Amino acid sequence: MKKYLIFTAFLVFILSFTTSVHAAWYNQDYSNKVLINVTERSGIAGLMNYSVRLNITYDSDMQVDFDDLLFTNASETANLSYWTEKHYNSNHAIVWVRVDNLTVNANTTIYLYYGNITASNFSNLSQTFLVWDNFDAIDTGKWNLTENNAGGATCSITNSALNCSGASGTQYHFSYIQSNMSHISLLFRGLLFYV
Repeated sequence: MKKYLIFTAFLVFILSFTTSVHAAWYNQDYSNKVLINVTERSGIAGLMNYSVRLNITYDSDMQVDFDDLLFTNASETANLSYWTEKHYNSNHAIVWVRVDNLTVNANTTIYLYYGNITASNFSNLSQTFLVWDNFDAIDTGKWNLTENNAGGATCSITNSALNCSGASGTQYHFSYIQSNMSHISLLFRGLLFYV
């Protein structure tokens, strides 16, 4: 079982699903559309490209594996990236949707389209979250490893577990390599760290 490290802030959202009465239809290949209101209640202004967790209940017009999901912004002019964390055929799916803009202390409308028997799964982890890593291997394009004791840490990944060996009491620091995300880091002591 893979474990994913996903960075996102926690906010309180109230989600409501209602039958849409909006006149536009984003994609004629989909037979159904549902309006989803995301209510932002944290009071934090300026939340853009924020990932929101949704629990999607199965409808008989959906593909049983939820491969025909399509999310759009409120104006229905663009797809919203999403990632299916898990799904239970013909029951429900846990989906994270990257909402382009959340209005502080207000509802933000997005739309869910489904009912396309020829649709492929558009779930995409890297386009849904700002930072993610499944830790199949240490991606030196994403992470920089430093330690507080000179001695040369040796690190490897096995079954999504990070194993670092070095002197006793060595402190390891993984920092994310991207100029606009430099504040994201992992700091730990010891020889085994699970994510």
